[in-house]
Amino acid sequence: MARTLSFLVVLCFGFGSTEVLYAQTPPLFDSSPVEEGTFNSGYLYEITSSDIEDNDRNIFLSSGSLPAGLILQDNGDGTASISGIPSETGDFPLELTVEETTGSPPQSGTQAFTLTINKALATINLDDLVQTFDGNPKSVSATTVPNGLGTLSFTYDGSPTAPTNAGDYTVEATLVNPNYEGSAIGILTVGKARATINLSDLVQTFDGNPKPVSATTVPSDLETLSITYDGSPTAPTNAGDYTVEATLVNPNYEGSAIGILTVSKATATINLSDLVQTFDGNPKPVSATTVPSDLETLSFTYNGSPTAPIDAGDYTVEATLTNANYAGMASGTLTINKAIASVSISNLNQNFDGDPKPVVVTTDPANLNVMVTYDGSALVPSAPGTYSVFALIDEINYEGSNNATL
Repeated sequence: MARTLSFLVVLCFGFGSTEVLYAQTPPLFDSSPVEEGTFNSGYLYEITSSDIEDNDRNIFLSSGSLPAGLILQDNGDGTASISGIPSETGDFPLELTVEETTGSPPQSGTQAFTLTINKALATINLDDLVQTFDGNPKSVSATTVPNGLGTLSFTYDGSPTAPTNAGDYTVEATLVNPNYEGSAIGILTVGKARATINLSDLVQTFDGNPKPVSATTVPSDLETLSITYDGSPTAPTNAGDYTVEATLVNPNYEGSAIGILTVSKATATINLSDLVQTFDGNPKPVSATTVPSDLETLSFTYNGSPTAPIDAGDYTVEATLTNANYAGMASGTLTINKAIASVSISNLNQNFDGDPKPVVVTTDPANLNVMVTYDGSALVPSAPGTYSVFALIDEINYEGSNNATL
């Protein structure tokens, strides 16, 4: 600050001369003002001044008002202080004056500045940042340090409206308070609610068409369900067991379910034929047809053996369908009748000589076993007479007989 000199001139007329007795200068502030403070924090401005004549001087507030909580203390020696803990914020235009208490006349100087008391910084702690969707708005809560400060303003992705839907939202909390300022940023996560998925139609029967399962949700009618069958989104057609996974694709709900879809084989009818045949020395397999037609593969057993029989007799036949999509079986009796052989009897007229007189029997096919009786007896006669001869084939696979008179 520039000094303004005040001169005191005294004229002495004794000899017509002029003399300057002394010149006065005003006191000055040497200290630079502390122009900023913080609410509820200690403030100190140590004021110093100087005076060329070193006159006693006071310092006082000549204009403006100090913020509440601050006081001006004059030390009476050209120094003073403004100190205290501000309890209000704002801009405060001030003017300090340093004034001589001695000197004739007393001189003074001024210092003008604006004291700004800034808001104190508060801490905001966000709570309830993880919530679960339930159809209602999901607002966060917050506390402040110091506790109990005024209104907090919240935005969610820039909007003052608390979100309802599941998702992640950038939350900004701002303190609205005359003496404190502060803000906080966090992420509000509204998690998806858990839904239950109930699978149905898990047991079906092959009919040549795709076999999708059905599913319901709790809560009901949620969309969209994604269903896979052994990992494929295509519902199966063929018989078999398939691992079903249902997953809910929904903005606000999540859920999944796993089950087993069993597509059972359809029942086929097997009709056996060629169940009555005649021995001819060759295997005698039966035939069969299926409904639906032309199904593969049929396997047969004959009295438990897969080999078709040759010999005459009765055999229990079991036919089983081996097919990816159909199941079926049938049983019946295969009858292989004996083949008809011819029997010829000769040497029917013989003369008595005391020896047995057997007839001669031939067969076609040749060399078949034949049982021969004479008047019902297996004994060959030797006495003269007439005998009724009966020849009967005794074979597994042939039958035939003949009568004659010996």
